[in-house]
Amino acid sequence: MERKKIILILKNDIDHNIGTIDFMHQHFTNCSIDIVFLDYPIKKSEKRIGDHFKNLITTSKQYYDSSNKYRLAQSEPLSSGAFNLAIDYYDLLVTDESDYENVRKIVSTENLNNVFLPLLIIPITGQKFKDVVFLSTRSENTMVAFKKFCYLFPAICKDGDSLLLRFMDNSKDGLTVDEEKLLFEYLKTKCSNLSIHKVHGELQSADKKVINLSEKTLFVVDNPGFNLKKWIGTNKSTNSPYALFSLSA
Repeated sequence: MERKKIILILKNDIDHNIGTIDFMHQHFTNCSIDIVFLDYPIKKSEKRIGDHFKNLITTSKQYYDSSNKYRLAQSEPLSSGAFNLAIDYYDLLVTDESDYENVRKIVSTENLNNVFLPLLIIPITGQKFKDVVFLSTRSENTMVAFKKFCYLFPAICKDGDSLLLRFMDNSKDGLTVDEEKLLFEYLKTKCSNLSIHKVHGELQSADKKVINLSEKTLFVVDNPGFNLKKWIGTNKSTNSPYALFSLSA
């Protein structure tokens, strides 16, 4: 079976990254995970970024039970040029809430904001999450992005307790009736564990009352260059403790 290909973007902070690596161990299986850093390691005991990478991966308690393969993808900090070369190779881009804005700026630097590479923003609080928000910015990407999500998260989509997924359709034209029917038929078959709540366009006041974004919300965006903070700035849950959603654009 071919390994699923993921690019994981981290910053130089082992203590912070351990939770992210544990999340990868717990929720992904049989994946080829390439790690790149937003910056260089600065500790004297980690003069080489390769040492930093090795220390990070092996520090995780779940490393030796994981079926994933980890690789240091580059020996330099992430740049827009390097990201441009990687787009077509990976199934998913993963980062956490605290690094998201830096990743978005790198993508936007090269005018790559229309690329298709689903971005997964994991909670900074660790491995557990209670709901998912799936934001679609282009209708032609929606079905493929959902298929990638279900392909990469089979356990979440099929097993355990029912999980709420809020499908925010922010695309210009939205899905046609036939496209939406096809999507929901697919989700019913492949992701029966997900309870889908769909919202199209700008959020209304009634929607805001029921959307309770928190530090346990997992975000999926079909475009890593999309300005999520700006979108949330006008549509945010004012009581949310999740840092990304408490910032205006």
